Amino acid sequence: MSGKRLEERFRLDLLLAMIPTRGGTATPSGLRVTQFQERLRAQSIEVDNRTIQRNLKALLEDKRYGIKRKKEGREYVYWADKELSRFVLKPTDAMNLIMVIDHARPYTSRTLGGNLQELYEHAQSILNKHSHRLYDWTKKVVSNTRFLNLQPGLVEPQVFQTIQDALLEGSMLDVLYQPRGAPTPKPYRLTPLGLSFQDANIYLSLVVDGRDPDTPYAWPVHRFKSAKAAGFEPAQVPAEYDIRNTRSLKSLIGLETEHPIQLELLIDEKMFQRLSENWLSPQQLLQPYDTERWHLSCELHLSQGLRLWILSQGASVEVLKPAALREEILAEIEQMSALYRVKSAET
Repeated sequence: MSGKRLEERFRLDLLLAMIPTRGGTATPSGLRVTQFQERLRAQSIEVDNRTIQRNLKALLEDKRYGIKRKKEGREYVYWADKELSRFVLKPTDAMNLIMVIDHARPYTSRTLGGNLQELYEHAQSILNKHSHRLYDWTKKVVSNTRFLNLQPGLVEPQVFQTIQDALLEGSMLDVLYQPRGAPTPKPYRLTPLGLSFQDANIYLSLVVDGRDPDTPYAWPVHRFKSAKAAGFEPAQVPAEYDIRNTRSLKSLIGLETEHPIQLELLIDEKMFQRLSENWLSPQQLLQPYDTERWHLSCELHLSQGLRLWILSQGASVEVLKPAALREEILAEIEQMSALYRVKSAET
């Protein structure tokens, strides 16, 4: 399909989304061509009145949309008798949406449904409509990772929906939850605070009834065996709760410090090339150290994730400061090395 045809199709979709509905919340008297032109211009689309008139005529003749017009003075005004779609995706936005959902799909396959699945299919239809007929876009878009991802825990869709409903309605929950290592699930009454999609699982930030409300827990959703609304009792949300603040992140991602630490590393040339493109921190500073290594300094919160990242880089990264973190990494490396030395001696 030519570029002009693609441009016209996109413009038709935009005009369709702009047309007001009679009796709805939009202007009941309809819109004039000049008003459509102003709204298109607001989206950086420059087009003359005649082109807009031609596009509106095409939509008017398509009986699926129920579009009407009448003359007011010397101009026509346009409206629709029924509610039309108000959301239009550009082909590039549709591609981005598909990539994001595909990236999350392995971990949310049982919870991705309803309107979200319909939105995904809508994005697919846009790419199908705008792609050149000789090329298959499904062979050009994929979500991958070079890292080994664990398989996600199995989430029960109905339990997940009940948790989401409680979050939206601000209500408490009675749940059966399987603590790690416990032989059977245990009952709890809790206040759901927020959801976090991280690594291979979905976590619920929560407060357990009867425990300190200022110390949220983070429980993986796949360990919830059942959930139901706890009557009409309102949720007891801590004052100024924010799932992104340090207090919440301590339980969600193992954050260990209230404030960032000053981190200093020595990295090899290969790691320098990578961190020059994908920064470890927005404030990182890289400087030459010797003929083979670079000095990196930045501020980061001490966390489980930072330790795992350092260990995963092998000999490409050496911790200089903080000294306590250097000692922890050294102890872990020595323990790992001892395991391999023992196995080598046995063989």
